[in-house]
Amino acid sequence: MINKEGLKKVITSTPVERRYLCEKSFELFFMYYYIDYAKFPFAPFHFNMFDDIHELLNGKYRELAWIMFRESAKTSIAKALLVYLICYNKKRYINVDSYDKENAERILFDIVIELQSNPRLRTDFGELYNQKRENTEATQKRINNFITNNGVRVEAHSTQESVRGRIHGHQRPDFLLLDDFETNKTKDSEAMTLQIKKHISEFASGLDSTAKVIYLGNYITEHGNIAELMKRAE
Repeated sequence: MINKEGLKKVITSTPVERRYLCEKSFELFFMYYYIDYAKFPFAPFHFNMFDDIHELLNGKYRELAWIMFRESAKTSIAKALLVYLICYNKKRYINVDSYDKENAERILFDIVIELQSNPRLRTDFGELYNQKRENTEATQKRINNFITNNGVRVEAHSTQESVRGRIHGHQRPDFLLLDDFETNKTKDSEAMTLQIKKHISEFASGLDSTAKVIYLGNYITEHGNIAELMKRAE
């Protein structure tokens, strides 16, 4: 159920008060800054997802897997979470990995668009990204990496690339979003499935000790990496 009283406070508060309230509740952050995403009423499982994020951020979970049907808004909520982490400088080196790197690059592009054009974010958090985009990035709607004005580095990678060796200054990745890593293409290839499994296993040594990981996917085969994650969760 929507926290109507909390949302009312957020809407009527000053920018300083609003930043404070939304930092304490990602649910309120999403409802205020991403109101344009709410084309339909929230479903009960969306509030479960907000609870999951709360538990992830407060340290109860290190890894979170949303294995859900398409159009469930899992990617939209995950992108909003990355913007939240950037706005509050909660993570310093964010990675987004997909089987096809283009998908990860499109997520970065969407994040940049929000930072540049979301009027509510700009009013309350200022200019977090004002770098000029290359023509190819703008036309193809893809960005492979960027650094925000408050010092957060964000990179797009493919699951076919190694996690090891990624470093920004002295900082290893401290947040990883793994999206669209098992597809109809990969599920039919044992070699691809094993390669992605290897990629996931590298996280243990390739990420910062404080890193958080979110997996997004659809259950399309009982023999793939999604099924392996579900078994591990059990």
